[in-house]
Amino acid sequence: FAWQGFTVSLRLLPAWLPIYAAAYYKQTQGLSSVEAMVAGGMIASVYVAGRILGTPVFGKLSDFLLVSYNVPRTLIIACFHIFITVSMFAL
Repeated sequence: FAWQGFTVSLRLLPAWLPIYAAAYYKQTQGLSSVEAMVAGGMIASVYVAGRILGTPVFGKLSDFLLVSYNVPRTLIIACFHIFITVSMFAL
């Protein structure tokens, strides 16, 4: 169930991420509309690049950990979510 929710969120996120990021930067950082749109676009570009490169790498890593060390995929997903949450609060 967690894997399917993760996959669905990967599909939905790119559509609203630039808009949300632009609004966030405009309200919290006091950026102009143009600066906020550029910042939101950069966040979305980095996200898409991460999906292109990161998804296959983490897929291979999860397969390796599952076969070699019997680490369940749900644990890898949970660690990823914790890492992202901590990263967001650290910024």
